[in-house]
Amino acid sequence: MFRVQVKSAHKVSASKGGGYHVRACSHNRRPYRAKNIDLLVAYVMPLDAWYRFPPRAFVRMKSMRLFPVPGKRKSKFEEYREARECFEGGW
Repeated sequence: MFRVQVKSAHKVSASKGGGYHVRACSHNRRPYRAKNIDLLVAYVMPLDAWYRFPPRAFVRMKSMRLFPVPGKRKSKFEEYREARECFEGGW
């Protein structure tokens, strides 16, 4: 059994750098840690893009910026897009 936190991403205005924003923290604004969750899953609805993050991907982060549109700015988190390894014992 996995402890999974599922989040949806919202679009960030172009004046703030664009992309999509997803929170990696709880409602009390504390970053998720490996002792709390096994996986954070983020969904960018307009693009039907899924990201699967192990807790080590966002250590001490409260949020992440994603850039899933091809040809646009690239996010350092693209390796986690459509990542299935987490369900196959890779993480």
